Amino acid sequence: MKEGKIMYDESERPNPDELLRQIGTEEAPDRMGKLKIFFGYSAGVGKTYAMLRAAHDCLDSGIDVVVGYIEPHTRAETMKLVEGLPVLPTRQVSYKNIVLNEFDLDGALKRHPQLILVDELAHTNAPGVRNKKRYQDVEELLNAGIDVYTTVNVQHLESLNDIIKDITHIEVRETIPDYIFDKADSVALVDIEPEELLKRFEEGKIYRPERVVTAMNNFFTRQNLSTLREISMRRTADRIYGRDGKAMEKSVSERLLVLLSPSPSSAKNLRVGARMAEAYHAKWEALYVETRTKLTPEQGKLLRDNMNLAEQLGAEVVTMYGENLAEVVAAHANLTGVTNVIIGKTRNKKHLKDFFKEDFEDQLIGLLKSAELHIIPDSDNAGTKYKRPAKQGSRKDFGLLEQRTQILYEISKKLLATRGLMNIISGMNEYISRILERSVIFYLPDMNEPGVFWQAEFDQDASFLLGDDEKAVAKWVLLNKKRAGAGTDTLMGAGAFYMPIMSQGAVLGVMGVSCRKGLLSQDQRMLLRMIASQIAMALERQRLSDEQLKYNLELQREKLKEDWMKNQE
Repeated sequence: MKEGKIMYDESERPNPDELLRQIGTEEAPDRMGKLKIFFGYSAGVGKTYAMLRAAHDCLDSGIDVVVGYIEPHTRAETMKLVEGLPVLPTRQVSYKNIVLNEFDLDGALKRHPQLILVDELAHTNAPGVRNKKRYQDVEELLNAGIDVYTTVNVQHLESLNDIIKDITHIEVRETIPDYIFDKADSVALVDIEPEELLKRFEEGKIYRPERVVTAMNNFFTRQNLSTLREISMRRTADRIYGRDGKAMEKSVSERLLVLLSPSPSSAKNLRVGARMAEAYHAKWEALYVETRTKLTPEQGKLLRDNMNLAEQLGAEVVTMYGENLAEVVAAHANLTGVTNVIIGKTRNKKHLKDFFKEDFEDQLIGLLKSAELHIIPDSDNAGTKYKRPAKQGSRKDFGLLEQRTQILYEISKKLLATRGLMNIISGMNEYISRILERSVIFYLPDMNEPGVFWQAEFDQDASFLLGDDEKAVAKWVLLNKKRAGAGTDTLMGAGAFYMPIMSQGAVLGVMGVSCRKGLLSQDQRMLLRMIASQIAMALERQRLSDEQLKYNLELQREKLKEDWMKNQE
């Protein structure tokens, strides 16, 4: 059988800097695992086959290799390659009266091989599994120091989602953040001619006979496959240039800003921004301007999803406040040196009352000093009404917005006046629990010590936060440097929302907020994020103060020792 060829494999080309780094860290027990992605433009090009052959080579070289999960194939040639490799049993999950076989993450972590194979990186796990997405499982394996081989197709890259939809007229719902692909230690591009791939389809080597005709008439047409192949090659080439060329350093002359909103088109604008940032090798922000408006629950969820997408795509999410959207966006762009602003625009007709009003983009052009404005038409939702949030004179939870500046000012003032690690933590726990009316727990990096717990006055009993199950979630956050728990995609069954308190890439602590009375709102999560940055600065100041005190004490000891030695003479 003619299999897909590996057109480019980064692991075959030694990198001098990487070799030097390996010399210093190879024996370190806490090293990060290495990720190799077998990348293709379609199902059937031979990604899994190439991955299994590479695994056999590693096994023959004496490496401890385990098959963690291989997607069941009708291709006998592929499944035959599993023979001779150690296989980790799958985890069986019951869902809607069906038993599903999922990758057993805990079993893999316990087994802890040198190298593990995990097929289908973009897979969505069944409900009840720790992580929502398989790429999150892979991240845990890498954090545990386990090397991973995996597979993915180009249509599953998040930033390309709308482009793939325009080409194939099919929306791919299972995606991975681009940073997973870009940060992989190596990518092997597995390629085959579209004609050969279509022949495989016709022979029933990729899909069952009853699915072949439908597949070839929709997604897997000759034109689609040729275009997808070209995109996969370009994306791999962009990655090579980004890693090896001067563009590896972010450009200081280019800075992008994408306007965030609860509009359905915002996700498309973010993907455009991510692709532009990748092309320009520039830093970029996603800006949300919060006004005196009321969001419906659906709009709040959409805004939260868009913010999460922005973070996944590598943007820094910024929230500002003001009633004149154009003035706030322009002021921020002019102040921070933004060179390109990306906004969306629907093609819906104006109402008569808005006919003589200046368009938002025209206002923005007049206010921007030097930035270029990129307007992305919302072709997907053309002709459909997007109901903008209605203006409100007041609303029940709007006090949180109006008081936010005062809250942050009070926190900053309180933290500046507080000395001592435990005083900082206890004071913040009390303050946060009073604002949110929820109980709070705080863990320091030494997870052997119990968490600092504060029961909110108006919250139900939250002693569950002291339990081992909740502590395990906090420990996961500490190790993986990511949010987890209630309202997230990881360990969503927890009773609290946990977030890391970070400074310069290091986790200084983990804060948990009880969610037994309901998930945190978007307002509350944004406020927590701002408070967390204040706490991080206070903890960092305290750490530096403690180190300075320790240094001064050592100097005094040395001086006393020298004086004593002189007196003895």
